[in-house]
Amino acid sequence: MHPRLAAKPKRSTTKAVAYSMPDISEPLAPVNFALENRFSTQTAAHYLGIRAETLARWRSERRTLGVEQPNFYRIGKKITYLKNDLDAFLLKRGEASLATSRVR
Repeated sequence: MHPRLAAKPKRSTTKAVAYSMPDISEPLAPVNFALENRFSTQTAAHYLGIRAETLARWRSERRTLGVEQPNFYRIGKKITYLKNDLDAFLLKRGEASLATSRVR
């Protein structure tokens, strides 16, 4: 019999997927979703001192370029930023800029 005509072993079409539960040993910090702590894209941009278009671009490029940006929440079509997330973003960016700045 020709080698190409010999029966090949059948391969399984199912793939094993490993899934592990996230570590929840530390309690999550409480999140304040009160109205006064929720910002629209325009308000968040003003708070950060950047343009609203920049936040929109960061959201769209997040997956492809890994752009560092503040966390946002999508409720339907509405985008919401939390003040705590914006403050954390500013602190993180400030620490990064201090680490890379020159000391004279």
